Amino acid sequence: IGINGNYESFIPKTETRTLRIISVAYVQKIKRIDLIVEALALVSDLQIEWFHAGHSNQSESDFEQLKKYAVEKLSGNKNIAVTFLGKTGKAELFNLYEKKQFDVFLNVSETEGIPVSMMEAMSYSVPVIGTNVGGVAEIVSNGENGFLLSPYPDAYEVADAIKKFDALDGSVKNIYRKNAFTTWAKKFN
Repeated sequence: IGINGNYESFIPKTETRTLRIISVAYVQKIKRIDLIVEALALVSDLQIEWFHAGHSNQSESDFEQLKKYAVEKLSGNKNIAVTFLGKTGKAELFNLYEKKQFDVFLNVSETEGIPVSMMEAMSYSVPVIGTNVGGVAEIVSNGENGFLLSPYPDAYEVADAIKKFDALDGSVKNIYRKNAFTTWAKKFN
């Protein structure tokens, strides 16, 4: 599979106080975006910026309900900033990867093929936390370029993975970033 993305090279990142997370998926039940909201609600000790790219391909009300749910669940967490981007084109998404330098890509789907969205993130040196379903383990090497979650994690498992990633030393995070880019370059470019 050839995936477009960043063709240049590994992008190192300087450590910041804020963990920048991105998720890319349609807003539908099997993608479990609500689980990301529930996991973030459990994280009170980290500064987090979460960006979600994707809309509902079934009903606009699904997208609005998710946003409302996020506001309800996260309103008490002043440490978490959420941006719902809605429908996002490839050029816009790649521009976002370049500008924001995300720390981690998060996917909690209950089913996947081989997720192109993960490959695209890795082309921008973004490590992945994802559920071990479908072909995700062909992309994510646990403890090398990200973390594999169980196929049906609860919010605590997802929150723990976020905290575990954040706790890594900056130099180790850059090793994960380099491994993410190398995975894309060798397997999916």
